[in-house]
Amino acid sequence: MKMKKRILTVVLSGMLMLALAIPASASTKDTYITNFKVSATGYSPISGRKKGGPTSVYLYITDAKNSKVRLRAEGSGSLDGKYTNYTWSSGGVVSYVTCAVNKKYSIQSVINERGKKYARLAFNSTNVVLSEKISGEWSPDSSGSYTVAK
Repeated sequence: MKMKKRILTVVLSGMLMLALAIPASASTKDTYITNFKVSATGYSPISGRKKGGPTSVYLYITDAKNSKVRLRAEGSGSLDGKYTNYTWSSGGVVSYVTCAVNKKYSIQSVINERGKKYARLAFNSTNVVLSEKISGEWSPDSSGSYTVAK
């Protein structure tokens, strides 16, 4: 009987730790990006989604003409409001980070810390002459540990 209690305690403790690891309102469900046109001259934003907490934004690019894409994490107080760049790298807000195809990334940002409730990604082609199309998936809240984009 003591052994069953110990096992149950360990299992319940593990479940509690997992539950606390991700905010209850975190938006970790992936949204698919399919043949999204990325500009060579400016940033092309995808639709924003509600952000649930201070976790990184998740991105996995599965297909792109170029091997890398520039992007930034933007935040807003409302879904249709003005979005501002809050991409964080090397101790401060940066203009963009670069992500390679076929690699899962955590895009660090201070969206939540600046009181913004919505997040989106804005992409820019690494080819300064030609736009391109990309496919993949993203989520405003990451549920895992991935390569940190720089």
